[in-house]
Amino acid sequence: MITLIIYQLCNQKPFLELFSRNSQIEDQNGNKVSLKGYNFFGFNTESAVVHGLWDKRLEDLLDWTVSEGYNAIRLPFACDLALDLLNTKVGYIDYKLNPGLQGLTSSEILDYFINAAAVRGQVILFDMHKLYMKGEIDPLWYDSNLTEPKVIQGWKNMVQRYN
Repeated sequence: MITLIIYQLCNQKPFLELFSRNSQIEDQNGNKVSLKGYNFFGFNTESAVVHGLWDKRLEDLLDWTVSEGYNAIRLPFACDLALDLLNTKVGYIDYKLNPGLQGLTSSEILDYFINAAAVRGQVILFDMHKLYMKGEIDPLWYDSNLTEPKVIQGWKNMVQRYN
């Protein structure tokens, strides 16, 4: 059996627990759960924030996905962002539409995003999609600068921050 526990960041208590049993996904009450997901691009680019915030409110984007029946978000990120969670600056946000994001770092916006998704019953599936926010997708999952130990540290940073 595999257990996935989703935490709300604001109070660090379990929000949703998912279990795999007999090739089914179930919640903590034994109810069958079906995940219908989509990709929310951006934390893997040099903008270091989900795309679309230059034109839409973050809450409106999440509300729309819920209205379409989605309950899971694949969230790609770059290893260099995970290694520097506290200092990464963001770009491409219309702060008139998203005033609550003004002055926040990438990781603080990620916290905000995860909490906003959790309130709507959506789960986040992290994907270390590439090594560097700038440039193309790398041919390997490590290189001479971001070595295996650094990539593992990037994952540890995400796990420690988001349980």
